[in-house]
Amino acid sequence: MPRLRDPEARAHERRSQILTEAIQVFGDKGYHAANIADIAKRLGLGHGTFYRYFKSKLDIFDAVVDGIIAAITELVLAESPTTSGTLDEYRAQLGRIGARFLGIFEQHQRLARLVFYEGLVVDPVIGAKIRQVMELFARYTQSYLENGKAKGFLRADLDTEVTARAVNAMIFESINHIAKDADGRAMGRRWQEAIVRLMLDGMRVR
Repeated sequence: MPRLRDPEARAHERRSQILTEAIQVFGDKGYHAANIADIAKRLGLGHGTFYRYFKSKLDIFDAVVDGIIAAITELVLAESPTTSGTLDEYRAQLGRIGARFLGIFEQHQRLARLVFYEGLVVDPVIGAKIRQVMELFARYTQSYLENGKAKGFLRADLDTEVTARAVNAMIFESINHIAKDADGRAMGRRWQEAIVRLMLDGMRVR
């Protein structure tokens, strides 16, 4: 007799399927133009079944945003700001971080733009979550700049707080351009290289 799957596991799998299709629909149509019928149709679900897993379109979008925030938080925790001991190690570390950050969005380029632009105004609670993770990323970037100063890679007079926010503005602007480009991966690599060069060539000790 075949073994029945745990109902909780089945529910988790169905939620994951819904989120995967929702990402595609939101990315294609935008939050406001998308509707639950679009998502349900892709999965062959009736509305009644759909509402067992999510209360509304906003509830789905909130879950999508939570997934991206979790991925960015994991990225922040994956590396230590004080690890690099040489300029080459520092450059390599910045490259790794940039590649991982862009990798979060490469599969769903348009959704990334939705999260960091439209997502800020769709709902106050969701907007607050996004601003919180942007603030976390600013502190994260500042800690790398502080390490660069402490190790003698970057200029001693560098204002790390303001510079970190300027660097992050470039990073989030890159998402906008990646979302518009036919080859988002190639555009992402160009932005990644340009940002690292600006950081090291524009800020480093001469």
